[in-house]
Amino acid sequence: MRRVLMFLIAGTLIAATGCDRQPVAPTAEPDAGAAVFNFNNNPDGGSLHIYRTQNDAFFVLWEPEGTLAAVLSSTPDCGGSLEPADIQRIVKDPYDVYNDRVHELMHADPINIFLVDTGVGGGCFGFELLATGSGKLASTDNDLWAFFHDKKNANAFGFNVHGKLVDMDGQTWQFSGHNRFVWDGEDFDTMKANEQFNLKPIGK
Repeated sequence: MRRVLMFLIAGTLIAATGCDRQPVAPTAEPDAGAAVFNFNNNPDGGSLHIYRTQNDAFFVLWEPEGTLAAVLSSTPDCGGSLEPADIQRIVKDPYDVYNDRVHELMHADPINIFLVDTGVGGGCFGFELLATGSGKLASTDNDLWAFFHDKKNANAFGFNVHGKLVDMDGQTWQFSGHNRFVWDGEDFDTMKANEQFNLKPIGK
């Protein structure tokens, strides 16, 4: 339950920082020879129901049994680089976005990954930093403001991430994981979480 509550708090902070409806500047035409995976390059047809922007992302993925945690941040909190995440929201009611269903898709590529030991104090969010790196994160939510409005819908949300880390001894690690939640939109006791945390050495 601790993980659920912390994730909800982090998700609320992310949502709160992304509520300004500022238009996104048109993106440059992509190189015809390069693959494009960013939905911000796709036309929205001028629809009021499609809202695209960029914002900071911050998630935490805990090791299910142990003291390790991966902090996933688009800001250089313990090193790394500043890379805002791309966000697309499909808004059912563009004139009252907080009182109806909003679907959100977030892509963070790259995103900083900080592996910390929550059992040992240190300088990275108050914990010992074990390894750093970057990866790709995708987050989805089928009812972004489900915790705040009265129109209750079954809610599913969460993220998946994968990347590479390097520890203080120069060892390289493959990291991946996901955190998915489902609930009926009304009773928190119905909330279920599916978590995976995978860390595998791949050499120096």
